Amino acid sequence: IVGPYTLSTPYASADTDKGENCLFKQNPVPVTIRGIASDGKPAALVGQVVTGEDYPLYLYSALCFQDITFQSINHIYCRGNDLTMREGVTMTGSVYLYGSGRNSLIDDKIGAIAVYSGNYVRIAGHIRSNPEIKPNARAYITVGGSASVNTIIAGNASGKIDNADVSINITGGHVQTLVGGNQGFNDGDASFTGQTAIHISDGQVDNLYGAG
Repeated sequence: IVGPYTLSTPYASADTDKGENCLFKQNPVPVTIRGIASDGKPAALVGQVVTGEDYPLYLYSALCFQDITFQSINHIYCRGNDLTMREGVTMTGSVYLYGSGRNSLIDDKIGAIAVYSGNYVRIAGHIRSNPEIKPNARAYITVGGSASVNTIIAGNASGKIDNADVSINITGGHVQTLVGGNQGFNDGDASFTGQTAIHISDGQVDNLYGAG
């Protein structure tokens, strides 16, 4: 991407019944997207508002980003596709990452999330919100390099998980809070059953909780 690139008019989304910002929906291919500044303007991937204050980005293939700024994109749903943030990734606002969909496990798949630069409010291994899910795949989260993450949630941001299998690796960067279970929302059931393997070889983790 050379300079700012604005995503086209959002497609309809079966996951949200709203719209969505996306890349390669029509012809999904795994690629690395690298930014190049133009006329003094940094390379940026610019989203469009979909509903309320949400500017979500939906993945339809494995993607790797490098040397690029995310602008007007706040929730990134991997939809079971791997997501890698290499060096030089920055954000202009709050960014949240999810291994699968907003409210469901897309095709029972969970994408592996690896971040090596950038700032993230929350990384959730599974989905954003559902009263209960039963995953049949392993979730992977890796933090390294200069990445900064406020909170890592092995399971869901909201809702119950049965039979989870999660691997979290911290090889660098800074994580304020790491939770090996679910986050929970209000008084809903946020129980977590399964197993979470946490490996910390470098970097900094301020608070570590085995379950949420």
